[in-house]
Formats: sequence, C-alpha cells, structure tokens
Amino acid sequence: MTVAATATDTGSPRYLARVDASLLSRASCCVEDVSRHGARIKVFGPPVPDEFTLHFGRRGEAKVHCRVRSRSGTRCNVDFVVSPGPR
Repeated sequence: MTVAATATDTGSPRYLARVDASLLSRASCCVEDVSRHGARIKVFGPPVPDEFTLHFGRRGEAKVHCRVRSRSGTRCNVDFVVSPGPR
C-alpha cells in the first residue's frame, strides 16, 4: 500500500488519515510523527475517545487500533494496541 505524504518545515513526512471511533464518530486527522509503537496526530473534528481505530490511505486500507497516551489541544500522542495472537 502506498500512502501519500506531505513534507513539513522540518522535513518529516505527515500522513492524512481518518479516526474511527464508531459508525457515528469519525474525524480526519494528520499523522505528524509515527514510530513502531505509536504516533502523534492532529485531529480535525471532535475530540477523539480514549481508544479508536486509525485508518491510513485514501480508502482506509491499513488500520491500527490506538490508545491515547496524552492530549494537548487538537493533538494526541497515541500508542498502537496490538492484539495478542492465537494461543
């Protein structure tokens, strides 16, 4: 999957994404920083709940479940929540 990125003033890529908390609660966001374990996002819409699904790509081809670690205004630091595999 290819995800479009835009450069920032610091040269770090930013990705457009979508927050899905439920069928009725969706918001656009910009992923400002991402690592293996989490991301920093800026939300364009209502505040996100403590847990939600983050969709990447134009059609949400890639998704990851997130848990909010901290909030500051419209920005959130989130941890990616990995479900344990079958035992």
